[in-house]
Amino acid sequence: MIKNRYIEVLVFVCGAVVMIFELVGSRILAPFIGTSTFVWTSLIGVILLSLSIGYWLGGRLADKKTSIDVLFLAVLWAAICICITTLLKEHILIFLTTRFVDIRISSLIASLLLFSPTSILLGIVSPYATRLKINQINTSGKVIGNIYSFSTLGSIVGTFLAGYFLIPQFGSVEVLFSLSVVLFITAVLLKITFKKSIGNKSMPLVTVSIISLSGFQLWSNQTPELIDVDTAYNRVLVYNTIHQKSRKPIKVMRINNQVNSSMYLNNDSLVHAYTKKYLELSKELNSAPKRILVLGGAAYSLPKALQKAYSNTDIDVVEIDKGLTQLAKKHFRLNPTQRLKIYHEDGRTFINMTNKIYDLVFWDVFKSNDSAPYQLATLEVAKRLKEILTTNGTILINNLSSLAGRKSLFLQAEFNTYQEVFKSVELIPVHDKNDQLRIQNVILIARNEKIPFLTTADFTSGFNSNLVLTDNYSPVNWLLNQ
Repeated sequence: MIKNRYIEVLVFVCGAVVMIFELVGSRILAPFIGTSTFVWTSLIGVILLSLSIGYWLGGRLADKKTSIDVLFLAVLWAAICICITTLLKEHILIFLTTRFVDIRISSLIASLLLFSPTSILLGIVSPYATRLKINQINTSGKVIGNIYSFSTLGSIVGTFLAGYFLIPQFGSVEVLFSLSVVLFITAVLLKITFKKSIGNKSMPLVTVSIISLSGFQLWSNQTPELIDVDTAYNRVLVYNTIHQKSRKPIKVMRINNQVNSSMYLNNDSLVHAYTKKYLELSKELNSAPKRILVLGGAAYSLPKALQKAYSNTDIDVVEIDKGLTQLAKKHFRLNPTQRLKIYHEDGRTFINMTNKIYDLVFWDVFKSNDSAPYQLATLEVAKRLKEILTTNGTILINNLSSLAGRKSLFLQAEFNTYQEVFKSVELIPVHDKNDQLRIQNVILIARNEKIPFLTTADFTSGFNSNLVLTDNYSPVNWLLNQ
């Protein structure tokens, strides 16, 4: 019975590994290339293409020769390829990101190099396993249905296992190592089940596999002095470094491929210029706000500064990723109080459901340098924010953009969107207002009344785009990628 059903077990395991490998692949790419639609498109497209090649190759091999050794070798080599992927991933990604500016090109090549070989090998399994199981033509339909049913069921289990458990609980390296071990064990058991022994011809390859897995495990334990965490939503690095301008030691939280928050090791003064500008503007806009909303927490540098600056103000922070909050508590001196409340949910759902009214709203939500939640950048959100603002309430939105040219397309669309709703929309460049082609932090301020103290240049005179972002059409990733 075990021998009869082991083929189904094999395709189930391989189906699960494919999906786990794909989902973990997004975490491998994230620190270097980000998590935009372009990255996911490249990853999914390459894996589907590779599986198709594997299906084709498996069918051709099955017509030439039916031997359990072919399945054994395909699964064993897939285990080895995952080891190689993990060992070389950083070198390959660093090389690609320094050679190719266009994220579409770098993500496509990275996906081909890192994920295609394993996917092709795993693609061979189902068609070849089907041929091994077919003994009579009158039962071939049943056999094909069973094989692909078990393979798909494995993919479903792998998807939920990766998304709900493996990625939130373990690091990418640990998950990849586990996949290699599972495939190695599955291949060896396949060989023993049908051949009673590994065989002299296969022993050298098995030995190489064991050495690879052992060396991989030793290498993976030799990590640099940093915290590398996969949360439910992000790949996060926390490490100490030296601030470039002040030359003081700081602790950094890097989410995907973007430094999101930093903190001085010996005090809670703000590190980044745009957060300092945020705080400066908030004091000028409203010296005594009753309630503040912050969309995006990360390491909570801004909420902590606002809490210190306003002793009688209630501050609500919406951060979708609970894992970031846990890291902030452990490594960034975050101590929530009765005045500082944290909500772990999507910013859009919070905005839609809240019945609170705010004096100030800070918007600082990015998944990576070239990716922002499109559902938070639309006209419908601007209208809803207006509803939860006081009469003199203000929205402050952080952007990474130039003030002119192609690199300002998202900023132009965002400006147009908020101008549809608010009477006063201003742009404040944080670093250099004279160099309009420089990519820098640009704060968009939106409110219903003109700001008396604020005199800003008209940076919008060169805007050519008339695009208004809506729930129906919000090409945020494409605009940011420019």
